[in-house]
Amino acid sequence: EAKNSVNITVYSWSDSGLTKAIKYALNKQNPPSVRVVMRKSVFKKHAKTIAELEKIGAMFKSAKIELHEKFILADDTKLVNSSANFSNGKALSIKG
Repeated sequence: EAKNSVNITVYSWSDSGLTKAIKYALNKQNPPSVRVVMRKSVFKKHAKTIAELEKIGAMFKSAKIELHEKFILADDTKLVNSSANFSNGKALSIKG
């Protein structure tokens, strides 16, 4: 539902719901900016998915330090912060 921006940090990512939500956000008529920071190992493991999402407008960065945060910040006003990873069976419910 973000209109301007979505900022995400990822510690572990094996849930297709996050990928679907990013695609959904970027396929809007006026998409928000989508920026994702993730652990180096996760960045390397998901290079193909990242390249696919970058082609449609998402921006990805590999963290320079060991990252354990997991949050989504939408439009600088809505924050979802959890101890759950974006991994199968543990991800937050993301509609889209």
